[in-house]
Amino acid sequence: MGAEGGNATCNVTEIGTGLSWSCQFPFVYNNQTWTECTTSSDPDGKAWCSTRVDLVTRKHIGGNGFWGYCTENACNVPEENKSPSVTEIPEVATDTGNKGMVNM
Repeated sequence: MGAEGGNATCNVTEIGTGLSWSCQFPFVYNNQTWTECTTSSDPDGKAWCSTRVDLVTRKHIGGNGFWGYCTENACNVPEENKSPSVTEIPEVATDTGNKGMVNM
């Protein structure tokens, strides 16, 4: 996960309002400057960005849902958070003796 490379046109659905807002890059969160979506502090490891920042310090304005989840087709999402492509999905072996049960 990096704090480099950004996408100035990344639009997300803001959690607090349900409206479409642009990510505010760069933004400061947890004393780190982010220029792309981050998975920092998200309990599910989903990429997100700030939609509201202090205009002087660029710090994320927290506590009011001023953020939204980033999507791969609209934003720069950290590589480890991207969905696997068809070639990256591991093959699953099946055991014919268990009537379709998947061996994991």
